[in-house]
Amino acid sequence: IEPAQADQFAKSFDADFKGVYLDTEQLRKIEREFRLLFSPSLLDKNELNHTDHLYLLQRADDEQWHLKRFYFIHPLNREQLYQDLLKENG
Repeated sequence: IEPAQADQFAKSFDADFKGVYLDTEQLRKIEREFRLLFSPSLLDKNELNHTDHLYLLQRADDEQWHLKRFYFIHPLNREQLYQDLLKENG
């Protein structure tokens, strides 16, 4: 995905999502911090295999990210996600 496509891709899931493009250094930092795992697709080297979960994160005063909630995408409870986002953004 190209940097300009990140927002468009995120919005394909929900119009209120915001896409963020991470450069290689930022991606590696996030991988380490959250212990993320993904691998290249065996069928298409331009795609990644990964879980299809959604995480609601909050950055604390110490600049560390904390997991606030975990969502299953299938089925995605959009109303619960919306309510949780409203609570976080007060």
